[in-house]
Amino acid sequence: GKMVAVVAREDGQKALECMKNCKYGENAAIIGEVISGDAETVLLNTAIGGVRIVPETYGEGLPRIC
Repeated sequence: GKMVAVVAREDGQKALECMKNCKYGENAAIIGEVISGDAETVLLNTAIGGVRIVPETYGEGLPRIC
């Protein structure tokens, strides 16, 4: 499985260290940040240096939490 945690910037490194110290968290990483601006836009920095807008997921694309 995968997990995304949103924590305050000042707690980011501490949260990352806690995750890395757990059995399944050895590959944990900080992957983004929340910034002020358009609240409905998610931007993805690509591996080749580009930026793209991540579309909103709906319907069958939504993950199920059971």
